[in-house]
Amino acid sequence: MLSTFGVMFTRNPTRSAAELLRVCRPGGRIGLANWTPEGFVGRMFRIVAATSRRPPASPHRWSGAPKPASRSSWAQEPGVVATRRLFTLRYRSPADFFDTFRTLYGPLVRAWEVLDEDGRTSLRSQLEALANDAGSRRGGALAVPSEYLEVVATRR
Repeated sequence: MLSTFGVMFTRNPTRSAAELLRVCRPGGRIGLANWTPEGFVGRMFRIVAATSRRPPASPHRWSGAPKPASRSSWAQEPGVVATRRLFTLRYRSPADFFDTFRTLYGPLVRAWEVLDEDGRTSLRSQLEALANDAGSRRGGALAVPSEYLEVVATRR
């Protein structure tokens, strides 16, 4: 069973973790990839959530320190391995990054829809500055290292 940057947005991580365990057969594995709060996408999420009237469920509950709720019901179990990893996001520019996420990233799409022009200008400016500061240029393109937590749990 696998969730890549999905189940981390649930509003009830304890119940979701229990459900993942329930549907996983004994000896089966659960694999999760969750953005970390300290990483690029975690920082981006905080900016987006700060602009939203009704922020989406925080993915930080699934991967943050010291005791993430996502793993609270089974993190201490034998057979759970959590590893911090990096994924590099690549874009032509900070503006290209923003336009891509504004079109495809649910929390940003929803925030954008309810903002007035001043709010949109501010959000765009903040996120492009974040991408510019966090990224590096390689061959003219923007490379942004983005930390995530890989969790693999084997059900007993």
